[in-house]
Amino acid sequence: MSMGAILGAIGGVIALVGTFLSWATFPITGTSIPVEWPGWAGFGFLTLIFAIIGLILVLIPKKVTAIIALVMGILALVFALLQYLGLSALVTLAQLAGYQATMGVGAWITIVGCILLIVGSGMAMSAAGKMQAQSMPMAAPPPPM
Repeated sequence: MSMGAILGAIGGVIALVGTFLSWATFPITGTSIPVEWPGWAGFGFLTLIFAIIGLILVLIPKKVTAIIALVMGILALVFALLQYLGLSALVTLAQLAGYQATMGVGAWITIVGCILLIVGSGMAMSAAGKMQAQSMPMAAPPPPM
């Protein structure tokens, strides 16, 4: 297993863990009870799906699977950033209205995991390309004229 596949797998696992953590906390109106927004809610569900697919594919030592894992990592990152931006705007509005809303650490963990998945997939793609090039036999030289 290549170093890129290991890094990508670690990133995929980190992204998965981050989607199950709290991304934002909002108070229930009229009480002091906080409601946590997990990362898998909203666009985070797509982040979760793309991270799982990327995690599985980065572990298969083929160039095409590493390319697809790279695309899945990019899609997971895009949806994680969309989710983060939306929740950040909601938290800011809640704070302006006087509520004690906060952003959680799950968003940052997921974003870091997606970035590691992308970098690891790129490294795995490069390593798989080198392995395929080494395993291809050399063409026979042309006959003399």
